Amino acid sequence: MKIFSNKTFQFDHPTGDAESVVIQNNAFDTVPDWVEDSRMFKLAFADGDITIINNKGDELAAEKGDKSEKERKSADAKTAVATAEFEPTQENVDLAHDLVGDLPNGTQKTSLIKKIAAIEAALAEKPIV
Repeated sequence: MKIFSNKTFQFDHPTGDAESVVIQNNAFDTVPDWVEDSRMFKLAFADGDITIINNKGDELAAEKGDKSEKERKSADAKTAVATAEFEPTQENVDLAHDLVGDLPNGTQKTSLIKKIAAIEAALAEKPIV
């Protein structure tokens, strides 16, 4: 699978059966298919930091940073799926409150809390040393 990354990422095999794959900032690279199943890939793709390259048009769009409305909606939907599997803790709620202050209950607050929980879970999987 060919991808373009706006940031440097390390993708760990979901079951630990293969060596980690690192892609550099603003680079095209061919990565193993399992990378798409890694938690870091899902989060990075959902945030728009990774683009899957299927053709020359995708490559040109990635170089320019262009995204169609369809791609943005798809990324938003994938973010919802990627973050929905994590249960927020009171610590996540407190951190969200510290970051943005009082948010009314609703989509914005829930989304932020779930993203914090997802990041926390990803860091627990591969702590920063």
